Amino acid sequence: MRRKTVNLRVRAVLAGALLLASVGLAPPVLAKDLDAIAIGDSVMLGAKSQLQKAGIEVVDAKVSRQASSGVGLVRKRGSGLPEHVVIHLGTNGNHSVKTCRQMVRAAGAGRTVYLINFKVPRSWEKANNRILRKCDAKFRSDRVVLLDWNELASEPRVPLQRRLPPTAGGGEGVRGHGA
Repeated sequence: MRRKTVNLRVRAVLAGALLLASVGLAPPVLAKDLDAIAIGDSVMLGAKSQLQKAGIEVVDAKVSRQASSGVGLVRKRGSGLPEHVVIHLGTNGNHSVKTCRQMVRAAGAGRTVYLINFKVPRSWEKANNRILRKCDAKFRSDRVVLLDWNELASEPRVPLQRRLPPTAGGGEGVRGHGA
């Protein structure tokens, strides 16, 4: 039961931090004891300060990072990975179920991988989101949790210019190009 409670807490922290980042607000400090790392591309880089303020101290994010680099990044950290591994890779190009499954397996047993899907004006958005859903379905719910950024960022209450994730420079969001 503790694991399910923690997963819900991590989901709430991530959703809150990303939503607040997308509208240019900083989240309150939520969880200093959160044992988590976030690995991603420039979209995550743009939300780095919000994620850190929300309790995710290590944010490994880089501009133009491809999904294919994720397996190596996770493996490189090996047994040093924390209990919660947040991954947002696939904004910059095609993803694959194989790569996603390899990332989850590389994280190792006893860890939960949180996959954040995409809201990006690119032809691969729907395909990559479908791939993450397939990857999520291959694992138990205590192993993989899919966070639906696409749905959250599509909320009609969020103005259009603020629906896309923030840029690496902390701007309002990606407008008209991939992160």
